[in-house]
Amino acid sequence: MSRNKMCLKVFKRLSILLVFAMVIGLFHTQAAFARITAKKKYEVIRAFKDLSVVRKGNKMGIIDKDGKLIVPFLYDSLWRTVGTDRFRATINKKAGVIDKNNNLLVPITYFDLLPFGTKLYIAVKRDESGNRTEGIIDYNNNIMLEFEYDISYDNNYNDSDDTSDDRYKPEYGSKEYEYAEVKKPSGKYGYVNNNGELFIPCEYDDIHNCGDGYILAKDTGKWGIVDRNNREVIPFNYDELGSFDENGLAHAKQNGKYGFINKSNEVVIPFSYDSISTFDGNGLSRAKQSGKFGFINKNNGIVIPFEYEYLNFFYENDFAEAQKFGKFGFIDKNNNILVPFEYDALTFFDEYGFTYAKKSGKAGVVDKTGKVIIPFEYEEVYSFEKDGLTTAKKSGKYGMINKNNETVISFEYDYADFKGFSYGLVAMQKSKKWGYVNRKNKVAVPFVYSYGYPFKKSGFAVVLKSKKYGVINKLNKIIIPFQNDGIHESGFSEGLLGVKRYGKWGFVNTKNRVVIPFKYDTVYPFEKGKAVVEKRGVTYYIDKKGKLYEYTEE
Repeated sequence: MSRNKMCLKVFKRLSILLVFAMVIGLFHTQAAFARITAKKKYEVIRAFKDLSVVRKGNKMGIIDKDGKLIVPFLYDSLWRTVGTDRFRATINKKAGVIDKNNNLLVPITYFDLLPFGTKLYIAVKRDESGNRTEGIIDYNNNIMLEFEYDISYDNNYNDSDDTSDDRYKPEYGSKEYEYAEVKKPSGKYGYVNNNGELFIPCEYDDIHNCGDGYILAKDTGKWGIVDRNNREVIPFNYDELGSFDENGLAHAKQNGKYGFINKSNEVVIPFSYDSISTFDGNGLSRAKQSGKFGFINKNNGIVIPFEYEYLNFFYENDFAEAQKFGKFGFIDKNNNILVPFEYDALTFFDEYGFTYAKKSGKAGVVDKTGKVIIPFEYEEVYSFEKDGLTTAKKSGKYGMINKNNETVISFEYDYADFKGFSYGLVAMQKSKKWGYVNRKNKVAVPFVYSYGYPFKKSGFAVVLKSKKYGVINKLNKIIIPFQNDGIHESGFSEGLLGVKRYGKWGFVNTKNRVVIPFKYDTVYPFEKGKAVVEKRGVTYYIDKKGKLYEYTEE
């Protein structure tokens, strides 16, 4: 055998051995990776740019952006104080604070902790009898306010759910939560700021933050106003007292009558009214005198005389509903009658300028000039839709009419979808079953369903049959079979439909193929490629491939 042939033979054998070794090595590498992956099985609870809170079994820990475990699975819950590396951690229903390196910053001994401003926590203790005491500590666990108060804050919270992100924003207590209301065991109220200073002592029967540096307080049964230094601004002389409005006026009650005072405690509107409202954008206040309603201006001039049993506000409009001699009508700001006082009930004018009225037990429609648009011959008349049609009830049956009172859908149905036509069809009920009718009053989808929701732009509608939900098209072809315990009534969103099967929610496409598995407690429609989902009390965003993202309120 030549030297070249021998070398070639040896090379082939070595190549085979090398390939075999590589396969064996790859197998061992994959097996090792599989073992590591198996060890690292966890569920991402909240993902941030630099780290994620994860759960393994019933315990939570933290991994960094590379997937390295930096806080072990020791905690029942972990919540990040937004904008910091501090985490509220709980073990056995006790709360404390750790950092992202698992250093203990506040011992895990409290019943609850809530960031207050950017330096403090409102802390809660509870003894064996269940009695609560609340105080304020700083980030180093130093007591800033002793544990002898009831502090008003967001404590409508179940720690096992861990769903309220807003509780862990350090902004809580720094802006609209600049103050926290505190109450001593004596029942007296005061205010503490987010520096831990009790700047309003607990000496008041009730207290409210008015804003603009004013505190509305009650002492010995009377109301007054103090500033942030607890100096009296308005003496405690009033049975009721409101906050100062943009005009520097506050409504007040004295000796059973209402009026207005200014910041100097001068009477601007005399105490002569049975009730009074704050001044609206038109400079008017609705007042009541001798059992009748009217409107006054800031000079106590009578704008609308006191002659109405009921009088609504004008709001941003030039008209208001009123009642006189037991009947309803509409007036303008000059007290001119727009709709005469002859109706038993009226609705507010809709976008078409119609009010839906009742008269002598019958329903009709009237415009802003008082003209009767739809005569009073129906049991019910519902709001007109954009297509100029409305649902009405006559002789116990439902149908549809136009603005000329012409019948478009005959009065032969037991019930109706009051929203009217949706993409050419309207859902109606007949003989206890639902179907769909077109604009020519022809049956488009037979009356075979327990309920029918409106058709959507996709050309599909959600329907219910034998206690199961499905989806049909306008030809009554089944798109999604009747195998769902729940379904998004709004239909498909970006090609996917939220449905409930086996007690959990997921998403299917128009071919009924499962795109996102059924493992969520709640799902919402897709919008811009993402949907909100909830699982085990935690809210996420999910994309169309099923990838989860941190949920943030926009």
